[in-house]
This record gives sequence, C-alpha cells and structure tokens, in this order.
Amino acid sequence: MLTRLFPALAAALCITTPAVAWEFTLDGTDRCVGLRALRVDPAGDVLALGFEYLDCHADARGPNFIVKVSGETGQLVWRRDLPDFLFADVLRLDSVGNPFVGQYARSDEDDTWFQSQRKVSRLSGETGEPLWSRLDVFPWAITWLDDVLVTSARQLIQLSGRDGSEGGAISFPDQARLVGVQPEGDAIAEQRIEDDPSTPQYDPHTRVLRLSWRQDDVVWIHDFLAPAAPHFQQSLVDGRGDVVVAGTESEAGFMPQRWVVSLLDGGSGARRWLTVLDREGPSAVRAGDVRALSVDRVGGVVLAGNAVFGGNSADFAVAKFSRADGHPLWQWSEDGGTGLWDSAIAMVTDTAGDVVAVGASGRPRKSRAPVVKLAGANGAVVWQKATAFRGWTGWDTALLVDTDERDDVIVGGDVRNESVVIAKFSGRTGGDFPCGNGILDPSESCDDGNTTPDDGCESDCTVSASCDDGDPCSQNVARPSGCEFLAIGGPEGQRCVLQHHYPPSACERLPRGVRKAIEHARRLLDRSLSAPRGMLERRIQASLDRAARRIARHGANPACRAAVVALLADAAARSTMP
Repeated sequence: MLTRLFPALAAALCITTPAVAWEFTLDGTDRCVGLRALRVDPAGDVLALGFEYLDCHADARGPNFIVKVSGETGQLVWRRDLPDFLFADVLRLDSVGNPFVGQYARSDEDDTWFQSQRKVSRLSGETGEPLWSRLDVFPWAITWLDDVLVTSARQLIQLSGRDGSEGGAISFPDQARLVGVQPEGDAIAEQRIEDDPSTPQYDPHTRVLRLSWRQDDVVWIHDFLAPAAPHFQQSLVDGRGDVVVAGTESEAGFMPQRWVVSLLDGGSGARRWLTVLDREGPSAVRAGDVRALSVDRVGGVVLAGNAVFGGNSADFAVAKFSRADGHPLWQWSEDGGTGLWDSAIAMVTDTAGDVVAVGASGRPRKSRAPVVKLAGANGAVVWQKATAFRGWTGWDTALLVDTDERDDVIVGGDVRNESVVIAKFSGRTGGDFPCGNGILDPSESCDDGNTTPDDGCESDCTVSASCDDGDPCSQNVARPSGCEFLAIGGPEGQRCVLQHHYPPSACERLPRGVRKAIEHARRLLDRSLSAPRGMLERRIQASLDRAARRIARHGANPACRAAVVALLADAAARSTMP
C-alpha cells in the first residue's frame, strides 16, 4: 500500500489507509470485467452496470450485465445478463429504484452511436426481471412521473415507465444529446456543430437548445461561437431549470487548454456568465480536461478533472464557481508525483454541499484509485484516501462514485484492469463507520448514540448480554438502540409494585386505613393470579381507590403522601397493560 511504501508522503498529504464497511468484487481473472455505470437506489442498495470480455487478451466482448448489491452488507442481491447488444452505457433509476438500461451496437459502416441499433429496457429493482423493452430508442432521462425520455430517428419520445407505451413525441435535432429536463417539462439538448473544414465558414462549436413539449418547437438556441468557442465535455440542467455547460478552451492543433464553464438562463437561453480559468499565477490551469460536473444544494458549480499547472504532468483537480457571477470560489489539486498522470474521473456533491471526487493517479498500467472529500464552503480536505480499495495492486482506477441518503460514499472501479470492485465507507470519516453515532451501520449489531458500556449496546456496538435496571417489576430487553425497560402489566405487575415498592421509603408510618386498603388489594391480587382475568378487577380497583382517598386526607408528611399516590397510580396503570 502507498502508506507502507511512502509513509512520509502519505502523512504529508493526510492520506488514510483504506478502511471500508464492505467491498463487493466481481473477479475477472478468467474473464475480464469492467464497470460502466453505478447508482444508489432510494433504499441505499447499489446497482451497477458492467461488461465482460470473453478473452482478457483479445477484444472479444462478452455479455453486458447489471448487478444489485445490498447497501447494508455488500452481498449480491441479484445479477442479470444483458446479451442482446454489444454496449450498455446508460443506467437510470426511477423513484422506487427500478432501473432503466440503455444498450447499443455500432454499425460496421458508421462508428457513431447515433447510427447504431439501440434498445431501452426496464427491469424490476427487486428481482432484476425484465418488465418491458423497446428497440431503436435510447434512454436519456427519467421524468418526475417516472416516465423515460428516449431518442429515436430525430424524435424525442416520452415512454410510460409502467409499460413502455408511447405518451408523446417532439422533433429532436440530428446527432444531438439530451442534457436534461426542466422543472416545467421542456427538454434541453446539446449539439456539436461540425461544418466542412475545407470551407471558409468552418467554425465548429457547441449549440444548446430548449425544446417545447407543448409546441413541438425550439424555444431558444444558444451558440457558443468564436472567440469563445469552447469544446464542452459536461452539461446539466440544474434544479431551477438553468443550463450549466463545462469543458475546455480549444486551440487548433493543440491539446485541450484552459477550463471553461458557463451558465445559461433556462427561460431565455441568454448567457449569464462564462468563466475561463486564468493562465496566469501559480494556480492557473494551463491545460486539462473536465471529466465531471455537479451543482451543489445552493447552486454552486463544481468541476473535476485533470489540469496542467506547470511542467507536462496533469494533476487531479477540483474547482468550485459562484452561481451568481461565475467567479472561482476555490481550487484544489494534487500532484501524485513528477511525471505521473493524475485525474479526477467522477464526482458527486452530497446533501451538505461537500464534494467527493475519485479517479486515478500514476502511469498507464501502474496506477492507484484516490478518493478525496472536500468541504463545499472552502475546498479544505475533509478526508483523503490513497486508494478506494483495500488491496492496492498498482493498477487500479476509481471510475464512479455516488452517495446514499446518509451521505455515505460508494465507489466503483477497476482492479488490475480485469476485476470490478465496489466499496462503501463512511462519508464522515472516509473509513469504517464509527460506533456511537446513533446510526445502525452495516458492521454494527446496535448503535444507541454513545459508547457507554452496560446500557444494552456496548462500546463496540454489540448488543449487551443482558440489561438490568434493578427493578423486579420491569421486563429488561436488549435492543439495537440500547436497553429498553418495559413495565410488567396486568395483575402480576400490580402485585409486584405493591409487594416490592410498598411501603415507600419516604413513609415512616401510615394511617391504619391506608395500610388496610393496600393490604386488602394485595391479598386480592394474590388470588387473581390463579383466577381467570377480570373476576377480581373491580374489587382490587375499589381497594386501591379507598387507599387513595384516605392518603389524600393524611395531612402529615407530604413526601410520603406523594410517594403513595404515585405508587397507587402505577398500580392502576398496570391494570390495563397486557
């Protein structure tokens, strides 16, 4: 492991050793496997889309597959092979965790997916069984009604999530990509305009369009033209319906250059701002690629990828921009070493607005899979892991990341370039789940929110062997949340409190009438334990009521009077308990 080989470097970078709640592995020793997509469903379980090679040393693709892994234990719930098409790249989930899978197969004549055969399938989240499928369409987005938007033959089609029936269609630009859906239902598409390079008007650029479902028409078009005509690599529609696009500034004949990000008004298509990271200064981006884009809960825009700050090696880099005007709020980067290639590949922002980025660091065929969590407010490192996986092999890549509803982190990637590993660890610490946080984590039998021993849940989050509050009139139960003390009900409970808690310690002497009434009730309770329930209930209650009236007239020793009243109330309450 890196921390064993280079302890000084690991300490300087605040790198922790890999500690995970669980790891799930698909061994590809005999048949290489890879990962394409990963999602966490509403229940916290993990769905992953992958592929197999029939031969690790030849480009012979085998079947695609989808697996469901328990978020609590890391055990396989089900696996479903998808043999129909060569590629499976798109995985979407509806509101209850049913997956939609997009597959395609490139044609021999045209190596673009736009001209390929396509298919969308909906599977059961519980069993993986196919629910329905449709050919010649490709899934892009899930609506808030759990319908799926697909593209086919220059059309954007809405299919019912329930049975795949067609619910409407509008015109869709040729070779465009659906970016997302606005809250009001209109679609945002992105299109790369490539003219004939031999013409004087040659001006390749990105076009963003808003398409109306009601009018089947284009509402607005925004062209990113020269002199600022970046090559956009990532785009999304945020919760307000505005459009964020990010990529790099391209210069003819050169590698991708500075990072560029822009925000378009969703209503009009007008550009609100466009920011290019400056070339000047020690933190300037000289070149690089944007591999991931996200918007946090307050609208801040976060980019992740690789960037060249100096020299020729790329660094793992993350940057955040203000939603208001696009100015950079913070940048964070890490150089894994001179001459090494480092890059963030995937990123997610959690519910608190913090950023988790994963990727690769090293050289081809010799890399590790770093993970870092950064504070959304200022970019400070919350925690950092040299590699996402327990057994660093020197040839690993973290490709995908997601968080569950508790903001715990799930990372998926390749190990030895032949096996797939999915790992889960604490979002708070980056390691194992801490005992005593009040959350029942996968490795715990109980968690009562503390590490106090002998309270039902021990300091190591195992259930206590026994619980005892010292009261013979309560039933002591050890639960995952701690000890629970349940009052014994019915005649047995009444008899118990009158036997063990009378007379109260606050009473030195009681009026004779009070003592006689309580003793009479206790004798009746002794008889009731062997008699059918209900025969003596009225006589017992009458004796308790008589004692209550007489103690109420007892003027001396108020503490004694209060203690007897409480005792009688406890006995009366237990009479209605099961």
